[in-house]
Amino acid sequence: MPWAIWSPEDFPKRGDQGFLVDYVQAYRIQVPLSAGAWTALDPDGFYKDTYVTSWVDKEADQKEITISARELATRICRDKGMEFNGTFYPVGLMFCNSDHTSEKEMETLAAEGKKRNLVFRKKVVEAFEMQFRVKMQGGPGRWSPTTYEQECYDLLGMTRPEVVNRPAAQVPANIQIIQPDPAQISQLVAAEVEKRMAELTAPKR
Repeated sequence: MPWAIWSPEDFPKRGDQGFLVDYVQAYRIQVPLSAGAWTALDPDGFYKDTYVTSWVDKEADQKEITISARELATRICRDKGMEFNGTFYPVGLMFCNSDHTSEKEMETLAAEGKKRNLVFRKKVVEAFEMQFRVKMQGGPGRWSPTTYEQECYDLLGMTRPEVVNRPAAQVPANIQIIQPDPAQISQLVAAEVEKRMAELTAPKR
């Protein structure tokens, strides 16, 4: 049975430094997904996976399990979110059996996935802005959003917060600022040094 997954985003993703930062995977099987498209799983309908229950004697204790395409799709969509009222939330991955799902129903699933994805991206923006405010108050955080966070801002039509450069405080006109006299400062420093040296060389009682 041709099970398929719909995604509102591209997977895998690469971060600002070019490293792989996000992907969809289950049972050690990674599935590349394209934004706004249905990705059909293995047409045979089954994936095989092997594991061992003991690292002492791997060959004698090796097990093999068969994973259906439905199991794989369910696990991937669940792992990218959480189950909520029988649906998967929040990234927006959707899945179905295309043989038993009409085109209209698949369009409805995709629309629901887009809706959930927008809610998810709004939460991403809110999380960035919260740590931005903490940073402004002297705590840990970042001034600039990541590539994905900026993508969320653009998709939602929002403007990211900027660091405000406050103008320097203005001195009232009726207050006169007296500049220090370098010669006077030198005399004060010399007198203080002479005093300290006298204290060090004075005979002890």
